[in-house]
Amino acid sequence: MQNEQPYGPDVQIITNDCVGHIQKRMGTSLRNVVASYKGQKLSDRKGIGGMGHLTKKTIDSFWVYYGRAIKQNKAHVAEPQNAMKAILQHYVSTDELITL
Repeated sequence: MQNEQPYGPDVQIITNDCVGHIQKRMGTSLRNVVASYKGQKLSDRKGIGGMGHLTKKTIDSFWVYYGRAIKQNKAHVAEPQNAMKAILQHYVSTDELITL
């Protein structure tokens, strides 16, 4: 369907995703990961959910910060990516990692 040209070859249709839909897809993907790993143990011998792991609260805060990163950096393509990487690093960092 994306290759269809309903207005002819001279008219290019450019679509933009709504930030809310992007956030929703990201949140849904994370919730699906949690569901697919349910009952399995990670390398630290704990499940994917629970304290220090991917909880509903953590997913919800990722969702908020993810949307904020997109909205605040929409003028530059690379900046939202850098902001999203910073969000992830913030959540996975510990005192040992911060003092490198």
